[in-house]
Order: sequence, then C-alpha cells, then structure tokens
Amino acid sequence: MRDRLTHPPLEKPSKTYLQLTPLVLIAFSSVFFSRVLTLFKVPGVVNLVHLGFIPLVVIITLTKSRVKDRRQIRIIKRLAIACSLFLWINVLSAFLNDAGLINAALNFLFFGEHFLMIMAIIALPLTLEKFCLLRAFIVGSSFINILFAYAQQYIFQLHTQVGLEDNIKGVFIGGGAGHVIGASVALIFSIYYFTDAKKIPIWFRAAVVLAAFWHMNMADAKQVLLAMAMAGCALIILKFKSFVEAIKFLGGGTMFGYAFWWCTQNLEAFDAFNTWMRPEIYGPDGEATLLKAAALRVIPAHYTDVWHPWLGLGPGHTVGRLGGWMLREYESLLRPLGSTEHPVVAEVWG
Repeated sequence: MRDRLTHPPLEKPSKTYLQLTPLVLIAFSSVFFSRVLTLFKVPGVVNLVHLGFIPLVVIITLTKSRVKDRRQIRIIKRLAIACSLFLWINVLSAFLNDAGLINAALNFLFFGEHFLMIMAIIALPLTLEKFCLLRAFIVGSSFINILFAYAQQYIFQLHTQVGLEDNIKGVFIGGGAGHVIGASVALIFSIYYFTDAKKIPIWFRAAVVLAAFWHMNMADAKQVLLAMAMAGCALIILKFKSFVEAIKFLGGGTMFGYAFWWCTQNLEAFDAFNTWMRPEIYGPDGEATLLKAAALRVIPAHYTDVWHPWLGLGPGHTVGRLGGWMLREYESLLRPLGSTEHPVVAEVWG
C-alpha cells in the first residue's frame, strides 16, 4: 500500500471519500475513548455503543467506498469470509445450546470487532494526505493512553486506592481488565512505533518503548509480557525467511531477557514479577494450577452432546468476557433482549 501512497492521485477525492474518513475515525474513538466519557458522568451504557456503531460503519464504508486496488479488495474479501464463518459458528452454537441470539451477536463482536474495524480502514481509498491523518490520529491516541497511565500513577496515585495497581488502566478506565488492555495497547504500539517511525530519532523511539514497558509494570499486567514473548517466538519461527534476520531478533530478545531477569532480582520496582517464580504454585496441586485450570476441569463436565467439544456450551455460557461478567454487569439491558446464562459460570468462579 505504501508504494501506492507515495504520490497522491491527480483526481480530486470524491465527496463520499471525504465523509468516510472522519466516520471511521469516530468509530475508532467509540472503542478507544468510550470509557473516558465515564469521567464526565456519562452512563456506563456508552461502553456498548461501539458494538452497534462499528458494524454500521463497516457496512457504510464497504457500500460507499470505491476501492480499485486489487490487493485491498483481496484482503477485504478474506476478512469478510473469515468474519462470516465465525458469525455462523456463533449462531449455530447458540441454536444448538438454546442460547440467546443476543449472546451470539455480542460474542461475535467481542472477538471480531477489531477485524471489522480493520476491514473498514482497508476499504478507504486513501490518498497520502488522508493516510497520514489516519496514522497520526491512531498514534496520537496511543500516546494519550500512555500519558493517562502515568497521570493515574504519579498524579492521582490511583494505585493506592481500592483495587491497588489494577487501577492503572490508561484510557480504558473502569473496565475489569482495563489494566491488561491498556498495557497491551501501549506495548504493541511502542513496538510498531519503534520499527515504523524511521524519521524519528532512535533515542525517542527507544524512550517510547521504555515508557510503554513501565506502563505495563505500573499496571501489574505481567501476563501481557508473557503473551508477547510467546507471540514473538511464534513470529520468528513462522514468518522470518532470513536466518540472519532471525538471529538478530533472537539476540535482541536474549539480551532483553537477561536485562529483565537482572531487574527482577535486583530492583524493588520489579518485585511483582517474582510471583511467577514460586515453584510451589505450579505443581499438580499448586494454587496457580488449580485456579487457572478450573475452567478446563469444570466446563467439560457439562458436555453431554457430540457437538459440545466442537461448538462449546453456547456463546456467553462459559467464562469468557461475555459469560464471565458482561451478562451480569449489563443484565438490566441485555435480559429484555433475550440474553441467557449457564450454571457452569457460577461453578467455575465458586
């Protein structure tokens, strides 16, 4: 796409195009900044608005956009096929398990909404100017997320209040897993910024990576680092075709790992990571093993039909984001729409 964006087209952008770009940016903001609105006493239901707004924006973008680039069209088609398949799996699982259709719709959106958002962005017939605008908006939003975390830690000292370090959530305020989401967004953005913003001095890009890493440490979102390390290893194994390039990344990862290990053993600020290093919590009867594997023990006990190992107990009927807490948190809104729950949720959390 970058080759095509090197020179803006000679034709004047159409009115439809000028309307679509801000619409997509508003859709992005409806996800990224919705929880910030709760600071201004906006009702919590605003956090669900994006679930209806983004699919609408995707439909409008796909029908109004006039994309002609074959690569863009090919990517959009593949995303559309994958999302459609996942949607029908959710509907089929809901039908076979007597779950509400609202369960299927919400579960699909929780897992697939970001792919819909990507589809809308790809469908924009971007000029160089509009591409830079879109990129600047997303980069700026990511910086705001990191700045929010530092303000929460050092100005408002939210980590000293009820909830302790889990209160450092960036712009994802009020969410039960907001500290994990905020840290994930910060780290992923910092890696992208370090590798992509070639015109920015390397010391500044490195500072952004360190700031994002410290954001993760302040939020005590240790699982984010583990997940990214595993993803990085998988990326090296599956994607890199150059042995020299893979060695460079492995070398850099090894150096980072050693430096990180030294920090956990010598700096008080990294003490939280030592909770991973207690062998007694990992054995067959260890606290961590029993807690994290509870769902794997309890849920299969409720499998009674041949499709259960393949389609589960129904969307929202186990302990994911939907069944774990969303259905209860928004029960007054979702129950009239036909939402359903399953007793296995109480068994797992019990």
